[in-house]
Amino acid sequence: MEKLSSKLGLAGGCLVHWCPACEELHYIPVFGDYKTIWAMKGTVNIPEVAPSVKLISSKEVDGIMTPFTQCHYILEKGFLNYCNDTTHKYTNTVIPLPDIPEELWTKR
Repeated sequence: MEKLSSKLGLAGGCLVHWCPACEELHYIPVFGDYKTIWAMKGTVNIPEVAPSVKLISSKEVDGIMTPFTQCHYILEKGFLNYCNDTTHKYTNTVIPLPDIPEELWTKR
């Protein structure tokens, strides 16, 4: 992953940022071979992505993949604005986009 700032990386045509609610990196396709629907605005230090980002993770239950968590947010002016249909602890909360944990930059 290429480091754009302490808050954003770039990997394979995707913007990468840390989500403290999901406790993992989120990848947002912005160019390349992906069908991109997101556009980056702002700067690498105060990023914006439009439209909102909605990620659904799943897990296997009785041999069937079922939705597990939903992370839906707006990244605007360097803040993560979590929507009311988010299924984790930051529902309806606005927080500053955090730095990507240092150990993830050096992880290969």
